[in-house]
Amino acid sequence: TSEAAKLLPEYHDIDARIRGSPCQHLDETSWPVQTEGEGQWGWVKTASDSPATIFRLGRSRGKGNANVLIHDRDQPTVTDDYAAYDGCTQQHGLCWAHPKRNFQDLAVSASLTESKRRHCQEFYERFSVLLRDVQVVVHSSYDRDARTGEAQRLRGDITVLTAPHGSDPKKLATLKATFLANTERYLLCVREPNIPMTNNKAERSVR
Repeated sequence: TSEAAKLLPEYHDIDARIRGSPCQHLDETSWPVQTEGEGQWGWVKTASDSPATIFRLGRSRGKGNANVLIHDRDQPTVTDDYAAYDGCTQQHGLCWAHPKRNFQDLAVSASLTESKRRHCQEFYERFSVLLRDVQVVVHSSYDRDARTGEAQRLRGDITVLTAPHGSDPKKLATLKATFLANTERYLLCVREPNIPMTNNKAERSVR
């Protein structure tokens, strides 16, 4: 439409500002729209260091929306672990807030026996130590050689933390295995400068 054509230059300007930021965030959420829309989902892409944000509303939840939003596959990108983001970017970081929430929920789960819940609580305490350790590294001054060494150390810590244990309830075992498999994505914020540990910026934008 004519209105869309008038807004297109501003759209491209916002997109350029996002691509010029140290990192971009993506997220998606259910979003009711009129029946002529392609679906009931909204997608967002936002810069890590500015308010620059692009929304795509009335879409499906399919992977194609992420591909449309990501114009620079070399730009570091932080998301949650939804599979639609897999393969969309060469430097893909995952949000630490999501596993923290999952492990914390298990630590207080009323559906577990007392012994299983206590085991999950102990694991969550160990995970929290790891999380604080990563936060200290991420907020320290950046030196690539030092960060490479820190990433190597943290890989070992994650391997030890997520080792299978006979007391693991099934859900904890699955969450540990998934976290371990995504180690390199969780450590992008350690290896590279100015990469946020969470995807909170995009989550706040969609709200």
